[in-house]
Amino acid sequence: MATIAMMKQAPPVPRPPVPLVYPILLSVLAALALVIAGGTVYALVFRGPAVNSPPETFPAAVSTGTGARTFASLGQIRTLTQDASTVILSIAFPYDAGDRAFTEELSARIEDFRALSVEYFAACSVAGLGPGSEGTIKQELLERFNAVLRLGQIEALYFSDYMIIE
Repeated sequence: MATIAMMKQAPPVPRPPVPLVYPILLSVLAALALVIAGGTVYALVFRGPAVNSPPETFPAAVSTGTGARTFASLGQIRTLTQDASTVILSIAFPYDAGDRAFTEELSARIEDFRALSVEYFAACSVAGLGPGSEGTIKQELLERFNAVLRLGQIEALYFSDYMIIE
């Protein structure tokens, strides 16, 4: 026991001082947490809860007041041209809403119309798709669309969007 009493305890090792970086990082973290919490509260109080809504699309048929309607279900078509530029367009056309069989055929051919449009623009260059050629483009697409239809014909095409991104 005498040996234990004679042993001296080692003095405690002093702790190194805390670098100034840690309190700064802690305050930045706290500020970030406050901003996130505040933004969440603001969004819930003033904007209400988020609603999962489907992507915006055109209605299948837009009424024009008479028996004629506008078929706009093709949606926005994005495709590449021959020279790797992007074409973005939306195609619509009038049809007789009273002809139920033709209306059903149009709805059944939506994917065919989209594929025909993509094929047409993939074979064109940007030089051939300028503003002066819109009538030619519409006529060519109209002929291609009518070639796959059996129960009626489309008389005119309209572009609600037509953009070329080079």
